[in-house]
This record gives sequence, C-alpha cells and structure tokens, in this order.
Amino acid sequence: MPLLVILTVVAQFFCVIHAVRNGNNNWIWIIIVAPGLGCAAYALSHVAPDLFGSYGVRRTARRVLKSIDPERDRRQLQKNLERADTVENKRHLAQESLELKDFEQAKSLFEQCLSGIYERDPDLMLGLAQSYGGLNDFVKARQVLEDLIAFNPDYRSPEGHLLYAQSLSALGEKEKALNEFSVVKDTFPGEQGRIGYAELLIELGKAERARVVLEELTRRVKLAPSHYQRAQAEWLQRATNLLKTL
Repeated sequence: MPLLVILTVVAQFFCVIHAVRNGNNNWIWIIIVAPGLGCAAYALSHVAPDLFGSYGVRRTARRVLKSIDPERDRRQLQKNLERADTVENKRHLAQESLELKDFEQAKSLFEQCLSGIYERDPDLMLGLAQSYGGLNDFVKARQVLEDLIAFNPDYRSPEGHLLYAQSLSALGEKEKALNEFSVVKDTFPGEQGRIGYAELLIELGKAERARVVLEELTRRVKLAPSHYQRAQAEWLQRATNLLKTL
C-alpha cells in the first residue's frame, strides 16, 4: 500500500475520533467521503485551534520556532519600534536583545529608556545592569545596582542580587561577595546561585564547605521532578565537574 494512502487513512482515523469526542458529528461524513480534503479542512478548522489555543502547546511551538530562527522575535520587535518609538517598545526590544546576548544593543536601548518619568524605573535599571554584566563591565553593573536600590529600596530581584554578588567577586571584594552569595544561594530560583557560592568558596580555599554545598545541590536536583532536572542540567553538570576537582 502506498505511503500516501497509509498516511491518509491514519489522518482520517484521528480526525474521525476527534470529531466524535468533540461532538462534531456533522464532519464525520465529510471526512469519510473526501478523506484528503475533508481531513485537511477539519484539521485547520478544529484540530489546529484546539492545539494552539493551549498555552503549553503555544509555548512549545514558540520555543521550537525560536530554536530554528533565534532572531524571529527580535525582528518583529524591531518593526514594532519602527512603527511606534515608545519606551515600552524599546523595553521589549532591549529585553529580547539581552536574552540573545546582544549586550551592546540591550545597553543602548535601556539607556534610551531611562529618562523622564522612567529615569529610576527599577526593571529598566536592572536590564541596564545586566547588559553591563554581559559586557563584563562590573564597575558599572555594580553602580547601577546600587543606584537601583537607593532609588527603589523595596525592590527585590533574585537576578539583580546574583549579579551584584558576581560583580563584587569580579571586582576583588571576595569576602563581601561571599556574604552576598550566602544569601543568594537560598533565594535564587534554581541552582546557579549555589554554584556561584561554591565556586567562590573554592577560590577562597574553603574546599570542604564547597563540597557540602555541591553534594547537597546534586542530591537535590537528582531527587527533583524531571522538568527541574532538565532546567538545571547545566548547573548539575558544573557541580559534578567541580566535585571531581575537590
């Protein structure tokens, strides 16, 4: 039996099952009489909306598209900015540039946003600090973060706190950085904060304390649900590698 015929029969079967389960009985005869066009019409009108109306499926589809074309969202955001030069459009483009690790463009856009009524906006200031961090300009990253807290004392950001600890460490303020990491390791979602803490402990010659942190990290990740294990795979691998050196 030709492959096309087999695929048509399979598609017909699934479309009929979907129609029965969803009460679309008027479509069953169309799918049976005209299996090719009938299945295509039914899939477009009923199956596709069901699938892509699901947040989880939409998110998965977007992730797949982004892996194929990483610049796809940025091109659209750039067009939005060209149509309307607003702070909000600049913010979205800056954040996307940050995710793509185009730190120069992100820095430029966040700097443009930080004016007028947005001059002390904490989210924009955090984005600017992260851009400086990505450029390894930890002097400016630290300064922006300190200004952020001075202007917005109630603002809390695990990402900002992690970057502050990293900046202190990069600038040679190891003990102060260690104090910050000791807090970040328990407040940052995921294991990156604990890795940073363990790495600094090793750098300061406190290998046994680092071993305890790393062993606890690996045990926790391995006992966690599979989705958490996948999300933290990079940090688990780094912890495993570090343990081999101790």
